[in-house]
Amino acid sequence: MKRRLKRWIFRLLGKDPEAVVVTFATGDPELCRRMAEEVRGLVPDRRHFVATEANWPQLRRLLRSYRIGLAPVMLTRRPSSLRRAAFCMAPRKILAYNGRLERHHLRLDLASFLFWRGVSLDRIYLRPRWWPWPARERSVVPAGHRVIQGRACSPERRRVAVLSPYFPYPLAHGGAVRIFNLLGEMAREFDVELFAFTDNEAEPEAAPLLDLCARLALVRKPRYREPRWSTLLPPEVREFR
Repeated sequence: MKRRLKRWIFRLLGKDPEAVVVTFATGDPELCRRMAEEVRGLVPDRRHFVATEANWPQLRRLLRSYRIGLAPVMLTRRPSSLRRAAFCMAPRKILAYNGRLERHHLRLDLASFLFWRGVSLDRIYLRPRWWPWPARERSVVPAGHRVIQGRACSPERRRVAVLSPYFPYPLAHGGAVRIFNLLGEMAREFDVELFAFTDNEAEPEAAPLLDLCARLALVRKPRYREPRWSTLLPPEVREFR
């Protein structure tokens, strides 16, 4: 009964009762293509349209007989008449994407405003200490540290301490490769003590470093959750505090 009533109402309005998805390509063409592909995977049971600056005049006339159930839009700093059209036609159905292809349903709230202004998705719900509601997510500071003994020290070698923002093994990125090789060069003349942060609670693979270092002192990296906009200092200043 409800379904028939719905069809009858939308027939009076001259629209198809089944909502469609209209993806508005308002940014980099390659990012918009990937956005459209992801949206098709998220909503496979709906009819999809992709609106561009070139096809919008014709597509706009076609969409008069449909109602928009979801309107993915690529956010950029550059003004866009196509983006304005999306907000006019489906103001409560906007699924916003940023340049990192993070997505967020825009609403009239602070999180949506921050996402619109370019704040990354994992930080738009962060609130400063004085924020009254909802309960803010707090930074997590690790307790204690772990020490692993490596090769024996020699009275003929001087001791050098190396402080690293990450554990330099496995050699998964350029920074780890560089620090690992620097440790190897220093180990020829010095007894090296490495002080490093680790990314998670998993046991790091320390064996390759035990032949290079006299001691490893490891601390889990803090999870800094203060919002970027709540202080004049950038998060990078306090990320490893």
